[in-house]
Amino acid sequence: MEIEKVKKYLRVEYDDEDELINQMCLAADQTLRAAGCIRNETYGDKYDLALMMIVAHYYENRGEIAGGGNGLPPGITFAIEQLRNVEAES
Repeated sequence: MEIEKVKKYLRVEYDDEDELINQMCLAADQTLRAAGCIRNETYGDKYDLALMMIVAHYYENRGEIAGGGNGLPPGITFAIEQLRNVEAES
């Protein structure tokens, strides 16, 4: 995913944390894939939004280590559940 698109979603206007945001994008993609989610043409926008939501969660909660459940807000969990049922398209 384009880092500028993610930075716009995060409302980050500077380049100082580009490397960190890029790393968070990779981790968010790995999180979605590990949850059984795939990105395809039909659901690409939903996948991208879920990825940006996860990155925003990581970005805004960097020091947080306590919490319950899987550590992701309900909106992200809901998106993952929907994406998990998506079939790969040829």
